[in-house]
Formats: sequence, structure tokens, C-alpha cells
Amino acid sequence: YELYPNYSVFDVKLNARGFGEDEIYLGYIDILKNIRRGNTFVKYQAKDGKTKTIVARKGMIKFYDIFREMLEADSEHRKLSDSSTNKKNEKVRMSLSTMNIVLGSVYKSLQDGYRVEVVKTLKANGENAQISYSSELGVWVFSSKNVAILAKTPSELDSYRESDNSMRYSFSLLIAEAWFRKLEDIVASGHDIEELKKDIDGKNLIGEYVGNPEHKHLIFYPEIKIIFYTMVDNNSEITCMLPEESLSVFKKYGIECVTYESLGVFTDFAELRNCLRDQYVKISAESIAVGEEGYVIYFVRRQADPEVQKPDIVLSLGKLKTLEYRFYRKLREKLAGVIAKLNKAGHNANK
Repeated sequence: YELYPNYSVFDVKLNARGFGEDEIYLGYIDILKNIRRGNTFVKYQAKDGKTKTIVARKGMIKFYDIFREMLEADSEHRKLSDSSTNKKNEKVRMSLSTMNIVLGSVYKSLQDGYRVEVVKTLKANGENAQISYSSELGVWVFSSKNVAILAKTPSELDSYRESDNSMRYSFSLLIAEAWFRKLEDIVASGHDIEELKKDIDGKNLIGEYVGNPEHKHLIFYPEIKIIFYTMVDNNSEITCMLPEESLSVFKKYGIECVTYESLGVFTDFAELRNCLRDQYVKISAESIAVGEEGYVIYFVRRQADPEVQKPDIVLSLGKLKTLEYRFYRKLREKLAGVIAKLNKAGHNANK
């Protein structure tokens, strides 16, 4: 980086997209856990002269839709009927892998005597935005899903705007601009930015960048902002921080975030599955105006025995989307494909 020549920044992502990405993630659990939806490492020379590499940003583990077959009676006992590699069996195998990733640890935790809380949060519809602070580096780390930039102040963003790679940094710059505006609001409300930095040091705040008319999605937002939904500890293997931990930080500093709702604490898998089935039906019927894109479901392991000193953790996450959103999303994808084909054939379909 020209701005920080002593820092070498490495953004790491899976070299696959769509179905190919899912095949890898669903087939190799270690890759799913460690190659997150956003990974940035920074190598630098420490004060003692030694070269050091730190995790400057860690995104979420990719999480999947909760589909109807997951919620059928005895779904936890479903198995592949045979080991052949035909197309139908591959689809079933991927469905079973998805179900295992979303609900496998939930089922096991209940079997082991833990309680599992189901927490529902609104899923904002925008571009992935990630913001970390590193006291070790003394900088903010701003990122879209795959590209990170480092900066201390708004004026330092000019270095990226004027760079030969400015297009690569374009979305990260928008996220940085939105965050620096938010910091002004936080200061105006009487909060100390240095205290904020201490509270989120080594953590990654993850949200959705919304409201930019040049980057429209299906849901309309009247202003440019970031709506946050969780935090990840950059130095932990845990999926993400507990919902109440993230919410506490967001509320303390007036940082806009999605709505949180507990759907209950369960000790029985069948009861938990019934709750999800009810939510699946309810959410599917909601309009975009109410449910927007849909909801993210957090499965949180809670202690059953207060004398057992094992921490509560987020086991997994899943998505429940509104049917209206899924319809418009599919329609948009089909139209984009048609336009791409027409443009390739020499017709200017964008007119």
C-alpha cells in the first residue's frame, strides 16, 4: 500500500462462485470454517524488528437457506439412499450437507443436554460491508466482501481514489465514507471514539451498505448508510459473537442495526423444528415491505447447568426469505442473463 508502505495486505477468498463455491464449502468443512466471507491478513514489522502477521478482518462463515425439507418430521434421520454419483444423488447429497451445516450442531447440542435459543434478525438487502479496528496497526480496516483498505482518517481515502487501482477499491471506499460519517454522528451524540475503538478492537463489524441509488437492490432505502447485524472476533474460531454482545455495542454507540427477536429456548429438537416450520410459513407470506429480504436465524447454545463453565456460543445460522423477495430476485437474475446475451450478440439492451 502506498499509504502504508510497511504493511503488506492480503485479501483471501475462495476461487469459485455459485454452484462451484457451494460444492467446495459443503464438501470440506474446514474450508467453510476458515475461508470466511471476508478474510484480510496484514504482514508488518513490529517494534522489536520481527515480522508479524495478524488477522485484520474475519467475515462470517457462509450460511445457507433453511429449506422446507429440513423441517419435515424425522429430517434428522435422512440419509443418501445409494452412493452413485448421478446428478440427482449429487443434489440430494448437497441438500443433506446443507442441512447438516445448519442443523447438525443444533441437534447434537440438544442431544448432549444443552439448551438452544433461536434468535431471529431482519436481513437487510444491500452490499456486504465490513469494518474492523486494529490497535496493533493503528488503523481502520474497511472492506466489501473481498477487498480491504486501511485508513486512519477520511483524508487518507484520497490515496485510494487517486490510485491506479481505484476501481478495485471503489466499493470499500463507499463503505469507509459511510463509516466516517457515522463516526461524526457518534461524536456529536457525546460518545468517545477512543472508547469505541477499545470496545471493538480486533473485532469485525458486519452489515449491509444500503441506500446508494447507483447500487440499487430490491429493497428501497431513503438514505445511504450501513445497517449492521453482527460482530466477529478476528482471533476466534467461533462463527460470530453472541447476538446480545453485538447488540450491546450497537446500542451503546447508536449504531444502526437490524431488529432482534428471540423465538424461544428449546431442549427438544422436534419442538425447535416446529418453531422453524411456523416461521417458514409466516415469513414466506410476508411482503417485501414488511419482511424485506427475509430473516437470519441464529442458533445459540445456552447452558442447561449453571455449574458447567462452558461458554454460550453461536452454533450456526440459516436464512428464511420472503417468497416475494425470492420471486423478484429470480426475475432479476433471468433479466440480467437475457440482457447479457443480447449485448454479447451486438444489441445494446441497456437502452
